[in-house]
Amino acid sequence: MAKTLLGLLAGFFLFSLTVYSQSQLQYNFEYTCNKERMVVGHCRRDSDQPGYPRTTDAENYCMVYYPDRPKQGGFEVQKVELQSDVVKKLRECGAFRSTQSSGSASQTEIDESVVEFHRGEEYYKLKDYAGALAHFKKSNAIAPSSAAYIMSGIMQYFLKQYPDAVLSLKETIRMAPANPEAHYWLGMAYKDLAVNTKDYTIFPKAESEYREAIRLKTDYQAAYRWLGSVLSMQQKNQEALDAFQESLRLNPKDINAKYLMAVAYAKVHQKEEAMRLYRDVAESDPKSAAELLSLITELLDRPAPAASGTAEYALTEGNKLRDKKDYTGAIQWYKKAIALDPTSDVAQLNLGYCYYFLEQYQAALAPLQQIRILASKP
Repeated sequence: MAKTLLGLLAGFFLFSLTVYSQSQLQYNFEYTCNKERMVVGHCRRDSDQPGYPRTTDAENYCMVYYPDRPKQGGFEVQKVELQSDVVKKLRECGAFRSTQSSGSASQTEIDESVVEFHRGEEYYKLKDYAGALAHFKKSNAIAPSSAAYIMSGIMQYFLKQYPDAVLSLKETIRMAPANPEAHYWLGMAYKDLAVNTKDYTIFPKAESEYREAIRLKTDYQAAYRWLGSVLSMQQKNQEALDAFQESLRLNPKDINAKYLMAVAYAKVHQKEEAMRLYRDVAESDPKSAAELLSLITELLDRPAPAASGTAEYALTEGNKLRDKKDYTGAIQWYKKAIALDPTSDVAQLNLGYCYYFLEQYQAALAPLQQIRILASKP
């Protein structure tokens, strides 16, 4: 894997090396100010938006990250500050580097950045991800590049520093939006962040990044595999099976895809397909097969999920949103359930419940009155 990844990324390092004027505020550059690191992620120019008056650079707002401060909710501390205030702070603490006559980094700095990047590659080959990350960060500090940012993000992913990986990979995409690898790894970071924090609202972000990677690289087999995984986690079972099918079409020997697809089949109680894939996994990886069989058995023992397009399915989806206190979203599903089964007093009750919690009391009356009518029928 290391050889393949480096082959994809190292080749365009010099091409993608992006340098900034040393006499001006640099974005995504790590400054040290009063012994504290700060990174100016980007600055918003409101005058670029329709309806906003013209502004000077000093009046723009900047997103500033503080990596050394205690994280909040797993993410680096970030603040919105006026660009003029940021520049003043950096000047007062002596964080700006000396002004150069040219509008870009010197050739010496570019050479130093390349050396640090290649040092990071060597550490990566040894699977010393922390050591590699240090050199990729140093490469960026000298002269930022999309190549060093993506490698930083991948190292942070391997080190399970998922929020930091998200930030690095987003910056890669800002610098190189058409790079499918960056979208793929951002999808990976979102996926594992969702699992690690049990915040499953993050899964759609992972799904979106995998889809973008596939749009940019239509034969991206690994992206299809993990797209299937996050779709399965969102109970989008048929879409998940379609993604796994495409993954296996591109690589019929992918045991990971077969494992995940077997689980997806078990979720929808397609036992024969699940067991067929289990046998394929067993031939190549008996240890994983034992775990897979246990999982398939557990899923098949559960009640079969409601089929998409049925009143029961709509009711289930509504309940999920209701439990998350997304009452507006739940209402739409309960209405679908009632349209499919007008005799569903449970859907009527939950519809009234959601309107009540939205303080739409008049709207809540109709479904509650409908329950009385249904109850009076023999």
